[in-house]
Amino acid sequence: MSSHSSTLTPMHLRKAKLMFFFVRYPSSSVLKTYFPDIKFNKNNTAQLVKWFSNFRCFYVHAGVTMCSRASTVKLFEAQNTRTGASLE
Repeated sequence: MSSHSSTLTPMHLRKAKLMFFFVRYPSSSVLKTYFPDIKFNKNNTAQLVKWFSNFRCFYVHAGVTMCSRASTVKLFEAQNTRTGASLE
């Protein structure tokens, strides 16, 4: 007999984070497949959806920040190269 709980634990969060790398927008049937120990209701389903939304926001923000830093470094290097060449 398996015990079902409607409470999400830190282990469920960890599992959701790993799942995120494979499924960005999981359907309710996918969530039920990956979390068979959860008795789903509107509250914990909303919490899982919120987790995936937060993961997407985090990785988009991290990507934008990384691209911004990379372009700033490239711009700085290009300006230094031009300045160095004009001094010679």
